[in-house]
Amino acid sequence: MSADCSGQRSEVRRIVTGPCAPQNVSANVSCSSNIATVTWGSSPGAELYSVTASSANGLSASCSSVSTSCDLLNLTCGESYSITVKAKAGNCSSGNSSSVQMQTAPCIPRGINGTVDCLTNSAWISWVVNNSTQSYRVLAVGDDGQNYTCISSNSTCNVVDLGCGRSYTFQVMAANAACMSPPSNSFQLDTAPCAMSSIVVVAECYSSLITVQWQSPQRKNSLYIATAVDQNHSVLSCNSSTSSCNLTNVQCGKEYTIVVGASANQCSSIQSPPYKIRTAPCQPTSVQAQTDCQTKNVFLSWDASYVAQSYLLTAIGQKGDLKTCNTTNNNCTLTNLNCSNTYNVSVVASNDNCTSIPSGKVTFQTVPCTPSNLTAIIQCGNSSASLSWVGCRGAVSYIGLAMSENGTTIYCKTTNMSCTLEGLMCGTVYNFTVQATNGICNSSLSAPQTVGAAPCPPGGLRILPRTVVNMTQTLRASWFTTNCPNSEYLLTLKGSLQGNSMALFDLASYWTSRTFFEMPLPCGSSYSATIRARNSAASGQESSAVTGTTVPCAPLNVTFSASLGVVAWNESIYASNYTAYGITPSGRTKLCITSQLHCSVSNFSSGQILVTAQNAAGESEDSLPVLVTVTSELV
Repeated sequence: MSADCSGQRSEVRRIVTGPCAPQNVSANVSCSSNIATVTWGSSPGAELYSVTASSANGLSASCSSVSTSCDLLNLTCGESYSITVKAKAGNCSSGNSSSVQMQTAPCIPRGINGTVDCLTNSAWISWVVNNSTQSYRVLAVGDDGQNYTCISSNSTCNVVDLGCGRSYTFQVMAANAACMSPPSNSFQLDTAPCAMSSIVVVAECYSSLITVQWQSPQRKNSLYIATAVDQNHSVLSCNSSTSSCNLTNVQCGKEYTIVVGASANQCSSIQSPPYKIRTAPCQPTSVQAQTDCQTKNVFLSWDASYVAQSYLLTAIGQKGDLKTCNTTNNNCTLTNLNCSNTYNVSVVASNDNCTSIPSGKVTFQTVPCTPSNLTAIIQCGNSSASLSWVGCRGAVSYIGLAMSENGTTIYCKTTNMSCTLEGLMCGTVYNFTVQATNGICNSSLSAPQTVGAAPCPPGGLRILPRTVVNMTQTLRASWFTTNCPNSEYLLTLKGSLQGNSMALFDLASYWTSRTFFEMPLPCGSSYSATIRARNSAASGQESSAVTGTTVPCAPLNVTFSASLGVVAWNESIYASNYTAYGITPSGRTKLCITSQLHCSVSNFSSGQILVTAQNAAGESEDSLPVLVTVTSELV
């Protein structure tokens, strides 16, 4: 040891230590191959490096290299590995390097499912979540080339705004901080068919088919369904994969609301805007006619049609009389119809497009015409009146009426064109009318015939000749009273004078309540006497005539032939016999009675001779006398 306490140096020996743990370790994974390349810094003296990767799930992988990099193969997708590196030299190994965390590429998503939301045309895609995956990306590629994506961090993702009526191919990829997985197996989804922008409906008026047309389909596998609902909620439908279909069993009188929808897989499209169409109205039914007997109008009605916009009623009479009524209601009133007529009625219904077939024929009869030419004859003997008239077509019976001033009515009913009214009151004025009926309605009353119930002609008319004065004979007429109270009588004498057709007379008494009357007539008159009665209602008919003559007038130109003893005279008309009288101071003596215009006189010596004429009415006045003077006795 030296003074400074320094000893001598020992023998130098060389010692080699083990390599240090590698530094600057890094790892990069290849997303496509899932091979991780690990690199590190060189460790002095290291002859070999070994790399170890281990996961929390017990998975491991390793590689070794004499350089400063190494590839880890057969790594499991979706795992997080802890990577360390050791350096070796001879028999020595360094400790592990600081660990480096590395995420392998995500696994390809599994358990993928997809559904289409038919209403929104979006696709819901789902998968099984892998915990090591940070996010998922869904890719949808349409058959039109359009791409849609969706990114989600959970197990579902909604791909929105997809086009209607398209087919989409879907794939899902997983992503983490390092990589995105390869695409999953692809699958297809079809979105809901596109809504119809419009449809075309073709229908013929009397066809049981309706053809529904729409735009040609975008996708061949779409099924189009046309649905028609009528006003009673009955449904018709047809379907087609083309651009049209036919609705069958279409009925008249319907308003159909038609829509078209498409169906593809599990989706149906939004229906087309509704199209309304009305079929031809059905044949009108239950046509009924009601006659208003007062106004003579006819009210017609029928069952209403749901689809009809108007109705045309046609009524044709027996003589071609035509009446029509166009209305929007299911009834109509016909006016100014011909009386006693039968009309055939038909009704058709119409709408914008079509007209129905006519209804079944219905007939109705109008009010009977008023009977005409009424004649009323009162039979005074039995207090009745005989009515007769001209009838009318369609009448089944008639009613004859007699209405008095005090409101009393007597009637008779008959199927003929005459009848007898009984129970009339003598002295009452009646208005006679007649009315026709067809069993439903009565005609108007005929124009009234006003006739009074006059007394019958008085019976028992007798003419009694009375005295003759100044060539005039008084005739006394008498008769029986009538059965009608408060009656008056009128005597009428008509005839000629002396048989001369140019010398006629027409005499009448005044109206009297007595049952006799005296009236003077000239001698040699023929007469016809009648009597009639009257009351406040009317004058009766004349009685049967009583004929006769007055006494003859006194014969004219009486002569006496003394030599012959013959008295002669001119004819007195209507005389049946003549009587010659001898007039002497001692008195009046019949000389002869004869129907001749002369007679022989004997035993009459002096005095005057006059002649009278006789008939059933009596003896005429004396003729002018002729003086007879005889010088010798007549023999």
